[in-house]
Amino acid sequence: MRFHSELRISAPVEVRSARLTDAGALDGAIVHLLLSGDRLAATALDMPIGDADLPEIAASDVPFALPRGIQDSPPQTPTSGADMTEVELGPIRSEDIDHAGHLRFDTILRFSSNIQHIQLNKLGLTPEFADTHNINRMGVEFRVSPCATPPLGTPLQGRTWLWKIAGKALWAMTEITTPDRSSVAAIEMCVVTVDLKTRKAVAVPDFMYTALGGEHRGTT
Repeated sequence: MRFHSELRISAPVEVRSARLTDAGALDGAIVHLLLSGDRLAATALDMPIGDADLPEIAASDVPFALPRGIQDSPPQTPTSGADMTEVELGPIRSEDIDHAGHLRFDTILRFSSNIQHIQLNKLGLTPEFADTHNINRMGVEFRVSPCATPPLGTPLQGRTWLWKIAGKALWAMTEITTPDRSSVAAIEMCVVTVDLKTRKAVAVPDFMYTALGGEHRGTT
């Protein structure tokens, strides 16, 4: 999932979907375009690949929908000394489950957003920092990998850590698990730090690098 522009509350939106062709490993994936008027707001690739009864579109016609910020696989565990945040998410409720018995996509994103908010605030990207320096963060790309959904009532836990910072962006890995560490979902996220006046990306503050567990500066 990639975010391309901001939307205002109550803005009308339209979703257009098609099946990708000539896309290599992504051939057959379903691409979704979220538009508001003539403005592209977000795109998403729906996996696994299927035989949906949709029109076809070549990958070269929608290059903006292909993965960009998230391509490399993150480490499965934090590096030594890296800052990790762990959160109790509560039990699975009936409203968290979709018609097929899977954890709802919006529920996974809500859990991930809550965990990331706690993590980034703990590291110093707080509302007070934003008010003082006019710098905040904005998610630009996600990759969500659902796993098995436990029974209703199973308590869930979440943990997240930063694994890379480069220039104006940082990358986080979030896991949602059961108490015995069985994986429920994995969420990879690319975030940019943004000047709130110009709405343009700016360099990640130096203090954020401590979350990597050392002097691990990336490259722009």
